[in-house]
Amino acid sequence: MKKLLILILLLFLLIPNNVQASDTALSEEAILESQQESLDIKSFIEEADKYTEDVYEDIDMGELFSSAITRKY
Repeated sequence: MKKLLILILLLFLLIPNNVQASDTALSEEAILESQQESLDIKSFIEEADKYTEDVYEDIDMGELFSSAITRKY
């Protein structure tokens, strides 16, 4: 039993690790921009501005959305 356990541990240690990650790091702003484009957030914010401009004149929906996603209040 011990021999089998040692053999399994050795196999795990000898199997090469292949990691397929890239070194390029995306900025937080680039990620948010990409997500906004793919989900068409801009039109959503424009519609929200249109429907809330009479009630919430001093609130910028784009700013509110960005702060909600980045958790910066």
